[in-house]
Amino acid sequence: MHFDRLVKCVDEWSASRDRRDVFAQIGPSQYVPRFIKYTKFIAPLEFKQTIIRADLIVAHAGMGSIISAFESGKPIFIMPRRGDFGETRNDHQVATAKRFAAIPSVHVAMDERELTEKLDHLDLLWMQDNEMLSSVNRQWVACPYSHDKMVSTWPNAATNVACPHLLKAVEAFIEEKLPLNAIGL
Repeated sequence: MHFDRLVKCVDEWSASRDRRDVFAQIGPSQYVPRFIKYTKFIAPLEFKQTIIRADLIVAHAGMGSIISAFESGKPIFIMPRRGDFGETRNDHQVATAKRFAAIPSVHVAMDERELTEKLDHLDLLWMQDNEMLSSVNRQWVACPYSHDKMVSTWPNAATNVACPHLLKAVEAFIEEKLPLNAIGL
């Protein structure tokens, strides 16, 4: 489904800040970026390589995007798709964004204004994330329903919803590596 609000926001932010280092996979967006480099879709391997080369990720609040950021050790700025705007069938991404708002290196913006403000402070946020997560030993997160499969092998819809078992698995992983009570949460 399209996410024109996010694509347009990042494109306009990049243009107004003269950022020429932004690349986007825009999917079926109807908005055509005028400033950033983009493609509609990229193959999974190229996507993974693009994530590895990136300094940070800006994405919808899908579990696949969040897990990709965790796996690659990259900070992520997420803005949830909304059902009332026809960007998704319901507000499950709003629920996901709210759940992950307290997690270090996940920066939640509920709308375009908030995303622009956070992007304007990305250098400071990135530095804080690096300090907080410098001692975290990143590992793969396994699905509790199939311990033999790692998250990176899930190219299916299970990673794109705020399913409770996946949220618990990610939260348990983070709690094990960086106890939330250690950072005042």
